[in-house]
Amino acid sequence: MLIISPAISLISFASRSLFPSIDPGMALMATTTIMPIAIGGILLAAAASFIITTGNSYLLSAATNLTYDLYLKYVNPEASDKLQLKVTKVSIVLLGALAFIIISYFPSVLSVQMYAYTVYGAGITPAVLAVFFWKRVNAAGGISSMIAGVASTLIWEVVLQKPFDLNSVVIAVPVAILVLIIVTLATTNKNRSSNQLLA
Repeated sequence: MLIISPAISLISFASRSLFPSIDPGMALMATTTIMPIAIGGILLAAAASFIITTGNSYLLSAATNLTYDLYLKYVNPEASDKLQLKVTKVSIVLLGALAFIIISYFPSVLSVQMYAYTVYGAGITPAVLAVFFWKRVNAAGGISSMIAGVASTLIWEVVLQKPFDLNSVVIAVPVAILVLIIVTLATTNKNRSSNQLLA
């Protein structure tokens, strides 16, 4: 890492100087056209292998989670190893197709990543932080908060098309926190009332 990371940065900076109007995402690849064939070929092969292995890792990880956390846990707990492998293989193909469909609606991978982090931040963060800082929080409040955070992000970004060019986190996080508090308090009071009636 001490050798490779600075080398990548140096090549990218050099490329930006040589090709001032180049897209930043293509800066590294553009240098392969001006390098000696052997070095340019090695750099191109390294970049291609990096892209392929990263894609493989993400698809395999997601497909394995899908197989073990959903299919094996809820659909078919008695599935054999052979069937689990088949489900994983099918999941890889389906997730790859889904990824291709998703990326066709976004201008760049970075915009997809920002979108995913926004959904994740609004959907998961308030519930996770509440577990550490609020003793009264319960499962109903946490799940409702996650659903509200994700839903409000999608509505703000997809349905309303980001009004006032305001980032959806500014809207979704307060909504998620508000739902977390309201649902937790409402369900806690119900549970207390039920326990008092039983007593």
